[in-house]
Amino acid sequence: MAVKLKSSAVKIEEFSVSLCHIFSKLEEVHRLKKSPQPENLVITSINDGIHKSDSKHYKNQAVDIRSKSFKDELDKVDFVTHLMKALGPKFSLIYEHPGEANEHFHIQVKKGQMFP
Repeated sequence: MAVKLKSSAVKIEEFSVSLCHIFSKLEEVHRLKKSPQPENLVITSINDGIHKSDSKHYKNQAVDIRSKSFKDELDKVDFVTHLMKALGPKFSLIYEHPGEANEHFHIQVKKGQMFP
């Protein structure tokens, strides 16, 4: 699998069903390479870091992925399109802080939704 944790600082408190689904779809989209992608997809945050107190990160329902390692904006859009299709309608993907040092893709179960 070419989906890797950034470092040992990335914490997983529990492998929830939604977290396993996110991992599975990240790996699937990366393996199929339907869009240009970096060699590895890097997870930068799960149940760690500083997030809003009600963040899905603290419920093991959200993952942040490094976006700066993609070649350009078109490759990012292509990847997001394929990943959203794979994840399904109960998930959202937000491109947070584009162009800034903390630029990343935030993937989570949609607010108000339960998965499965």
